[in-house]
Amino acid sequence: FVQSTEEVAADESIIVILDKTSFYAKSGGQVADTGNLVSLDVKFDVADCLSFGGYIAHIGRVLEGVVSANQPVNCAVDYNRRAKIAPNHTIT
Repeated sequence: FVQSTEEVAADESIIVILDKTSFYAKSGGQVADTGNLVSLDVKFDVADCLSFGGYIAHIGRVLEGVVSANQPVNCAVDYNRRAKIAPNHTIT
């Protein structure tokens, strides 16, 4: 993982922290959401999410473009996958 940076290019594994997210972090035995963070020229594959100190860490790999600090992105959760997992948990 890159320790800290302003920009990360394709094929790098990083952790992305957002100010808001629709991704569910791994917790209480329930697996985390997967999906993508996307913008016009960036695609980031979210393979895992963990919660640290009130922040959600989106763990994954840059697939296309360059991820930059303070760059707006859209969260694209894999809701088909979530729907298959949710029945295993009473709170979800």
